[in-house]
Amino acid sequence: MTTELCVLYSVLDEVELLELFRHGDEHAFEEIVLRNHEKVVNLCYRILGDQKDAEEAAQDVLMKVYRSVKTLKSTSAFSAWLYRIVLNTCNSKLRTLKYKLRKNFLLLDELFNIKQLSVLPSFKNDNELLIQEAINYLSKKKKVIVILYYIEGLSYNEIVDITKYKLGTIKSTLSRARQELADIIERIK
Repeated sequence: MTTELCVLYSVLDEVELLELFRHGDEHAFEEIVLRNHEKVVNLCYRILGDQKDAEEAAQDVLMKVYRSVKTLKSTSAFSAWLYRIVLNTCNSKLRTLKYKLRKNFLLLDELFNIKQLSVLPSFKNDNELLIQEAINYLSKKKKVIVILYYIEGLSYNEIVDITKYKLGTIKSTLSRARQELADIIERIK
């Protein structure tokens, strides 16, 4: 891609890039990937809890986007559509990795008996480790809503669009998840 194209694409918003791609401009899709790759990988990681699995899931997501974005009815709904693909892809991966995840993740009882947190995967700080470990023990529904709201910073309405849950369900699930996370973190400390 030429420098001029890079500059042009950098000033276009996602809707404009999607329109260019839908009309055959492959470079526009490259820019879309550059803008969304890290977000997709991070969301996959938060849901799956494993970096390698998250990278694989992100590749699957981006391939699905590439194959089906031209059929997207409204390019203004791209963000919610992308999150939905991430959630569906991760849910499929979780179903196939159910046994693997059970074996690889520490059970809470084992975590309580650990004397030093240094035996766990390295995180920036202990608080981040505790929060991610606690999130990993939430039910799938609570985990997804917590990640979308607190980590991704999405509004209630955006979460409604992505998950198709009712607003009241999201609010009550967040409330129960907050209490559950507090209880888990308190027991881990």
